[in-house]
This record gives sequence, structure tokens and C-alpha cells, in this order.
Amino acid sequence: MAASGSAESRTAHFRPDIQGLRAVAVLLVLLYHAGLPWVSGGYVGVDIFFVISGFLITSHIVREVDLKGRLDLVAFYARRARRILPAALAVLAVSMVVAYLVIPPFEREGLLQDAAATALYVPNMLFAVQDTDYLASEAPSIFQHYWSLGIEEQFYLFWPVVLTMVLKFLGHRRWALWAAVGGLVAASFVGCLALMSVSESWAFFALPTRAWELGVGALVAIAVSRGVRVSSPVGGVAAWGGLAAAAAAGFLLTDATSFPGVATLLPVLGTAAVILCGTARLSPAWLLERRPMQFVGAISYSLYLVHWPMVLIPQTAVEGSLPEWLKVALSALAVPVAYLCYRFVETPFRRAPSRTRVSHRRTVAVSLAASVALGAVSATSAGAVARIPIHSGNEAPEYAGQPNPSGTPYVPANMSPDLRSAPEDNPEIYRDGCLRDTRDDDGSGCQEGADPAAPTVALFGDSHAANWHPALRAIADDGQIELDVNAKSSCESVATENSPNDYPTCAEWRDNVIERLHEDPPDVIMLANYAAHHSADAEDREQYWQDALEHTIERLPQESQVLIMVDTPTMPAVPMSCLSRHVEDAERCAANRETTLEEGLDAPTRQAERTVAEDDGRVDRVDLTAYFCNDETCPAVIDDRLVYRDTHHLTRTFSDAMRPAVEEALVNLVDGIERTA
Repeated sequence: MAASGSAESRTAHFRPDIQGLRAVAVLLVLLYHAGLPWVSGGYVGVDIFFVISGFLITSHIVREVDLKGRLDLVAFYARRARRILPAALAVLAVSMVVAYLVIPPFEREGLLQDAAATALYVPNMLFAVQDTDYLASEAPSIFQHYWSLGIEEQFYLFWPVVLTMVLKFLGHRRWALWAAVGGLVAASFVGCLALMSVSESWAFFALPTRAWELGVGALVAIAVSRGVRVSSPVGGVAAWGGLAAAAAAGFLLTDATSFPGVATLLPVLGTAAVILCGTARLSPAWLLERRPMQFVGAISYSLYLVHWPMVLIPQTAVEGSLPEWLKVALSALAVPVAYLCYRFVETPFRRAPSRTRVSHRRTVAVSLAASVALGAVSATSAGAVARIPIHSGNEAPEYAGQPNPSGTPYVPANMSPDLRSAPEDNPEIYRDGCLRDTRDDDGSGCQEGADPAAPTVALFGDSHAANWHPALRAIADDGQIELDVNAKSSCESVATENSPNDYPTCAEWRDNVIERLHEDPPDVIMLANYAAHHSADAEDREQYWQDALEHTIERLPQESQVLIMVDTPTMPAVPMSCLSRHVEDAERCAANRETTLEEGLDAPTRQAERTVAEDDGRVDRVDLTAYFCNDETCPAVIDDRLVYRDTHHLTRTFSDAMRPAVEEALVNLVDGIERTA
């Protein structure tokens, strides 16, 4: 991170206070990734880096243009390549090899694809396309931290050209530079806020929506280069305030903060204040210039690169999570490892005597060749890995659909879906838009069925309602029911008046659906939700869930019968990763029934659902757990079917096979439905 910003030489332009500020940034990121709860917003260290980089790179460009009348782009890119690429590619290559040897076979193809994108400077774009949630990802990429380096590399590619054109056509007048760069910063910031309501992933990872942060640093650089000086004690107080704001963001923000957004102003403007006023009297420079801060600041780039794989690779290598103390210990160990990288990789390339350096053009050519070669090797290897089967070689009998399944003790060669296909084995509503996303408050639903005169069943819930859609759709396609699908990602259909909303459109969508159901009440309203996922504390979960159910059911049409679908079990780990490790011993990937159903998070909600069903005559409860679990375990593979596509969502294939069980439940509850032979 902030590759351009490390002190390249102890020249008159070197500012030790910025070196210390770099230490603050990397320590926030380090502690955040170590899992320390009190550094809940430590991810803002990256934003501090962005401002520093924008300041330093712009200072260099403006200074060279002022002195020479032009910027030597080839020399500029050569310096950036010598500074950035040796450490970045070395850590990338080592991490890729080590991770490949220890991670589950299922994850290797993705690992190599991520490595290829990283080597070619576009990891941020890959993560945006994958709709990665950086702040809440359950299975983050080993190279996910390279997203910020991708932003900077792309910025370094375009910014010198943009800035030199501005200087050429608008001259060196202060107002012209301020107006041009300020306009770009404002446009980027407004675009970021606008895109947040459309795609948080793209807003987070894309250069156009994060460029304003580097642009703020650029504005400070222009101010300093044009003679703005803040030397009074008031400036020192402002610098202290900026440092406090940037550091406080690391402790006050959380994974639930809408980010990047307005909250991003806190670390960005705070950092800008420290840089602009850092040389003033009474500034925090004396603190930032202490030897420990200078040391950490000097190795900050290498420390940023090595700390994440050092924590995550052991995490992915074991079955289960690492204890917190071990994450902290690995993060501490990253410091000496980073020093070795700084001493033997960064420094030799960056500070090589000019007489031993190759030409700038050759440096750029060699750097591009190394990146392309590593990217090509990674991409080719990913293609080869994708063709390696992951199963035991033995076949299993066709799914029988019987209660109390024993589970298949191996990964069948004829398993459907296979492990690699499982993540994409989603219900149709994921593709046709019937599963509303986080931006959508449309309560119109989706109507499916072959017989308009059949009883109407309204499916109402979050993505766990989608778990049952394939089975219900098959029943609807046979004319048994008219299905009305009302499902929205991460938005439960049950809530109290005071329930916290995960995001604004959730409550709006819920209200819109209920209002429409009153217009033409269905025969049955099926409530299906991820019961273990809500904001109530563990000790209050049962009462909260009961209150939420009662409040919502009271709001539903009185003419409709209400059916509560008991939630499906939650697995202890991603089944595909576990099964790929144990193709001959799939039972190791099964969930313990007692832990999952009696001591797990959903146990209180199950009791709440029983109470509501017993107290309200128009409410029924359907529990199909017997089709997922036997007396001891809840298997990941039953006969020739893979049950789950992640820890708590069913595969479309298994849900479709559950049609007889779902139909049986409806036969007993809804007039006009008959069993299919």
C-alpha cells in the first residue's frame, strides 16, 4: 500500500511526519485483520494511505513539471515499477505457492484466478465483478488486500497524464489547478455516493469511486506546492485534530458502517489536515517522528503485503477458525517478516546505485513482462486445476427422499451438483430478479403456476425462502398451486415495530408486500427465513422471534392461513471446501445434530415458532428437519445429492428433490392439493 509514498531518499522533500502517519495507517489495518474487536474500523488505514499517496505522487509530478517544464512518463513509470512491483510480485508468488499446498482442492481454482488478476493489476475489478463484500466476506481471498494496490496502480497509470494535461492547458495558476483537480475530486465523491445505492461492491473497489481520496491528497499537494504554509499553533491544533479524527475512525466505524460513503470523510479529511498542517508548531510531528513510528512507517508497504496472507493462509488451512490469540501472534510475526522483505526485496530494487540500474524503458518492459508471465502462469494453472475431478470415484444410489438419512460416507462421482458447480446451483429466482436485491423495495412479487384456479401459496421471506422455491415451483408447474414469490436478500419477512433494519429498503419492501397481500389474500402465506440471522442478543432471541412472528402475522390478511417453515440446519463449515479435503470420508463434514439443533442459534427460534403455532389457530408449523438430519448428524451429502451450496443455503438440486416432502406438508394443510403419484 501507498507504494509511491515510502521515503525514496532522505532529500529535502522527505517528511518524517508522513512516514509516521503511514505507521498509523498500517497498524490500524493490521489490528483490524487480527480480529481485535476494539479496532472495528481499522480498514480506514487504507483510506489514510490513499490520501498520503495522492499527496506524494502529485507533489512529485508538479515539482518535476515546474522544474523541467514536462514530466518524463517513462522515467516516472520506471520509478513506480521499481518501488511497487518487486515486493508485490514476490509476496504474490510465495503466497500463491504456499496457499496452493495447504488450502482445500475446491478453493485452488479461485486462488489461481485471483492471483492472475492481482499480477495484472486488476484485483479490485475482479472483486467488484464477484460482488465481494470486503467488510463481511465469509471466505475472503488470500489476495483480497491487493485491491487497494490495484487502485493505486491504476491511479498511477492515469493520473500523471491527466495532471500534465491540466498543467499544459490551464497553466500553473493556482486557481486553475484547484478548480480542475477539485472538480475531479467532487465528481468522484458524488459518483461514489450515487453508486453506493446501486452497488456497494463497485463503489468500494472501483478506481473512479475511490479516486477522490487520492485526489484530496493531490489538492493538499497543490496547495503546498503553490506556497500555502500553515505554521501557526492553530495549524498544530488542526493537525492534532486531523490525527485524532483519522485514528478515531479506526475505533468508531464498524463493518456495518455504510462504506465508502460520508463516513469516509473522517479519515480522509483528518489525514489531509495532518499533512497540510504537520509542519506547524505544536503539531503531532514530534510523536509521528519517534523512532518506532519511523521504523513501522518504513516497512509499512511490505507489512501491508505480508500480514494478510500470514493470517489468512493458516486460517484456510485448518478446519475451523483460529483462536484470537493466534491471529494476534501471526500479525505480530508479520513485522519481522515485513522487515526482511523491506531489507532484501524492496530496498535493493529501489535504492540500487544509478550505475547498476537498467534503463527506464527496460525497467518498464521487464516489469510488464514479469507481471504478464506470472499472470499467465496463474491463469493457465487455474484452467488445468479446473479439469481435475474432486470426488472419490465411487457412485451413490439415486436420492430416495426418505426421513432420517444416513448420509453418503464419501463424495460420489455422480453427485449432483458436483463440488465445483455447487456455488452456482441457485434457484431460478436468483437469475430472473424475483429474489429482490438490497436496493429493491418492489413488493409486487412474482407469480408462477399452470392453473390460475389452484390454491394460492405466497412464499414470503429472505434468501432462506428461496431455499424452498425449486420444490414449490415444481408443484406450481404441475398445476397444484399458484405460487406468489416474495423474497428479498438479507431481509426477513418477520419483524416487530422496533426491529433494526439491516438496510432502508428492507422495511419498505416488507410493508409493500403485506399491503399487496391484503389486496388479494392468498390461501396460504408461507413464512420462511434465516432464523439464526437477526439482531437480538442470544438470551433474548426466543422472545424477539416470538414477538416478530406475532407482530407480522397480525398484519397479514386474516383470510389467509399462515405456514411457518422451520429453518434448515446451518453447517459448521463450507461443505465444498470440507468435502474436497475428505472425498473418502464425507462424514467428517456433517454437522452434529445436537450442536446444530439443540444448542445452536436457531434453537430458541424453534421454540418461539412452536409457541406461536400453538397459540394461534390459523398458524401451522412445518418442520422438515428429519429430511436433513438423522439422530446424530446432518449430512452434507445424502445419496447422490449435495445438500448445501454454502453453510446455510440449499442447492437448487436438493431443494427440487424435496418436492414430495413439501407437497406432503401442503396436502395436509391446503384444500384442493393432491399428492402426486
